[in-house]
Amino acid sequence: MSRDFERAGEARQHTAPASLASLIAVGTFAATCLAFHAFGGQSWVPILDSANLAIHEAGHPLTGVLGARLAVYGGTIFQLAFPVAVALHFHRRGHAAGAAAGTVWLGENLLNVARYMADARSQLLPLVGGGDRVAAGLRPAVRGLPANPPHPMGA
Repeated sequence: MSRDFERAGEARQHTAPASLASLIAVGTFAATCLAFHAFGGQSWVPILDSANLAIHEAGHPLTGVLGARLAVYGGTIFQLAFPVAVALHFHRRGHAAGAAAGTVWLGENLLNVARYMADARSQLLPLVGGGDRVAAGLRPAVRGLPANPPHPMGA
């Protein structure tokens, strides 16, 4: 076990600083994701969110082999686990820009999950695969909250 920690420490010691070009690329990626969420009508980042949706939907049946209840949450689990795995992969190899890009991808997915969870009451977002909503399964947790809570930004 201590060898694993030593190897992980060695990998971090050999992390090369990110180049200016890679910093600009990751910054542009982050700004693009934020712009689509802030100014896009449906908060959909083309190509990226199509991939996120495919990963999300694949998570349901793949985790479903472990139990029906887990299948309900498997989409969100996969949707968040993939960017974490990418960020960890690049971090362990000392690739700062790759780790940063994976972290931006995770943040973008968290914005999608937040929007989906916020839809638990109104259920206005369209479902791709039909069936029950994961967020609807959390209704007991949101019972007693106001139907239209105030927007955190005062809007």
